[in-house]
Amino acid sequence: MKVEDNKTFTEEIPVAPIFRSEKAAAVSRRNGSRPTEVEDLLQQVEALQTRLYKLSEASRRVSEDIDLNVVLQEVIDNARHLTGARYGALLTYEQSGDIQEFITSGLSPDEIQLLKVSPQGLGLLGHMNEVREPLRLANIASHPSSVGFPENHPPMKTFLGMPVRHRGEHVGNIYLTEKGGGHEFTSEDEAILVMFASQAGAAIVNARRYREEYQARANLEALLALTPVGMFVVDAETRMVESVNKEAERITGVGAGVSLEEFRNRATYSLPDGRELPIERHPLQAALRGLDSIQAEVVVFHAPGGLETTCLVNAKAIHSEQGELVSAVGTLFDITPLEDLKSQRAEFLQNLSHELRTPLTSIKGSATTVLSSPYSLESTEVRQLFAVVDEQSDRMRQIINDLVDLTQIESGTLSVNPEPANVADLLNQARGAHINAGEANTYIELDLPVDLPRVMADKLRIIQVLGNLITNTASYSSKLPTVKISASPRDLFVAFTVIGQSPDDRIRHQSSYLPESLPREAAGNLGTRNELRIAICEGIVEAHGGRLSVEDGDSTRGSEFTFTLPVVDESAYLAEPESIQSPSPRDLREGQARILAACHNADTRRYIRSSLSDAGLDAVAMGDPSEAEWLIEEHIPHVILLEPALPWDEGFETLVRVGRVSDAPVIVVAGPGRDLQIRRAFELGAFDYIAKPFTSTELIARVNVALKRGSPAGWTLTTKRYTHGDLAIDFRERKVSVAGRPVHLTATEYKLLAELATAGGRVLTHEQLLRRVWGPQYSSDLRIVRQYVKELRHKLRDDASRPSYIYTELGVGYRMAKPSP
Repeated sequence: MKVEDNKTFTEEIPVAPIFRSEKAAAVSRRNGSRPTEVEDLLQQVEALQTRLYKLSEASRRVSEDIDLNVVLQEVIDNARHLTGARYGALLTYEQSGDIQEFITSGLSPDEIQLLKVSPQGLGLLGHMNEVREPLRLANIASHPSSVGFPENHPPMKTFLGMPVRHRGEHVGNIYLTEKGGGHEFTSEDEAILVMFASQAGAAIVNARRYREEYQARANLEALLALTPVGMFVVDAETRMVESVNKEAERITGVGAGVSLEEFRNRATYSLPDGRELPIERHPLQAALRGLDSIQAEVVVFHAPGGLETTCLVNAKAIHSEQGELVSAVGTLFDITPLEDLKSQRAEFLQNLSHELRTPLTSIKGSATTVLSSPYSLESTEVRQLFAVVDEQSDRMRQIINDLVDLTQIESGTLSVNPEPANVADLLNQARGAHINAGEANTYIELDLPVDLPRVMADKLRIIQVLGNLITNTASYSSKLPTVKISASPRDLFVAFTVIGQSPDDRIRHQSSYLPESLPREAAGNLGTRNELRIAICEGIVEAHGGRLSVEDGDSTRGSEFTFTLPVVDESAYLAEPESIQSPSPRDLREGQARILAACHNADTRRYIRSSLSDAGLDAVAMGDPSEAEWLIEEHIPHVILLEPALPWDEGFETLVRVGRVSDAPVIVVAGPGRDLQIRRAFELGAFDYIAKPFTSTELIARVNVALKRGSPAGWTLTTKRYTHGDLAIDFRERKVSVAGRPVHLTATEYKLLAELATAGGRVLTHEQLLRRVWGPQYSSDLRIVRQYVKELRHKLRDDASRPSYIYTELGVGYRMAKPSP
């Protein structure tokens, strides 16, 4: 609704002249009547003539324009002028009954400014919706529906209201007040307003229809202009192109207003096989011959300027109600990008087949050498050949895993499980995984602010993303690869940035399969493997609700990959009930230990679990190594049994991950003849091994030895408790409490607290804590210790400025108070 600026009539509507004196005299002479009576009669006729003339002019005024706003203002202005009212208002309604427009007339600009009131359809305004006849009042206040006027409303007394209808439809209401000269509105005013209202209703409805049709046409034109489908219309009689949208003009190079012959001559057409398309086969030409519709004809357009576009062309003949051919409509759908994608896919599959053929050739060659050698090979040579088979099999398996991930991403079935994660921990784990994968020659520099918020991340997946980006950037240098990783807050996200070396050091390959958001030149023209990695990275990051982007490098630095992860809503996690204990799904009995068994073989897993349970131990078994970390944090085992013959990573990657989150001894379950695997397991920190087949007695014996082994700090399960003030640590149950309140700690936080508590009040340096809690690969990053100490203090409610439990030794490390006796 709106209040329009009002205009007042400054012109007088001309009235047909009537020479009263001459006519009155003539009539008096003929009839012998008194001149005064005749003059009165003529005055009434003259007044009626004037009213009819004004009504005719008013009707003309409201009908000569089709702009709705103009028509509405003309209606109320002329209604007021016809009746001599000082003020007038027109209220129109939607078909739903809601108020559409509120137009006033006769109010001065100052009165409009003071009023500032939109009608609510109450009082007399609403009452007029319920009647079909005009309402005339000498005093507004006397009507039962009168509810008074709002503040600053001009004073009004006399009233004339009229419903405006058109063919039974309620269009709106006319409200007139304050008859000129202080008079009341008359029956003549009412009669002329009734006649005018019928004309006004028709004018308003026509203007509405014009506005609706105009808006519909504008919407259609906008839709046709923006649609990616080219469209054009040809008149059947004149053979002229009547309209063409932008897409059709781009494809054909021809606009509207040209003849069909000129349209054909400005571009040439061919079939996909290169043969020229005959004119009679052109879909539009067939439609103009009267064929109803032609669908999905593939045509190649050769527009002026050399632009070549492959399109699906459809055409349809348009007939009148009498069946006569009126026009033909054609559509063009550009399928050139699909053709390009088809070529890229073919090239990608060709490159991928080469990627798979290379390791397969090495495997085949090594196997052939062993099997077909005419002389006996030395054991060292055999080992070298099988090492090649082992290495190349891993390479093939990784390619296949990447393809599985990519398939899940494209089908929308990739599953991620984001949990609160420490940024420094993520980056250090990614760096450690890269080093453990045999990439120790890559120098990885971390640049992190101290107070980064935690992020929601599926740790394994994000470590996979970081590993892929590190490998990608490091592979572009023939020198010692240097990769810099940084992280910084960005609104509700943390942005991770991976920067490689300058483009001058890159080994460039042709790229054909990258996410659309990554420019090919910026991505360094990656090879097929790296193309897969980047596509997988984008899918994983987007599944977390983040974005992956790339900025091309220059002469001083390489491409800059940036991805974002959402920050943790700490209020949701701080609001956890304090009654939740340290993560342990079931309580242990006095003296009972918990053993976690990670075995891919179901029979072995069942045998181990049964043997452990019979010995009175609490056994937790799993078959998927990807579950290892969260199960360790959930159950906090005292000993871990790990079968290295896992189909995913031969157990080595799982062993590395286990060592990051738990200090529990790891016993490797190995098959016969697995000496190389056992040696590798000991190198990665395994405590012991047991060879299959083994008896239940041997299994329990080795587990008992591991239980007596204790932690790196030298404390054992017999060291039951640490207490100081309100802080209590139960090492056997692995539970922590402050003043009787259970404290929820992650596995890493518990390891850090246990190392400090069992040091007997001695200072542990940053380097010692890094090696003991996180491993030797983290010994150079001190910020991760500070971050975890900060989290510990927060959960223990220990004030760093006046500590009760954890004390800072500046420049050295941390210590805890000696336990209470």
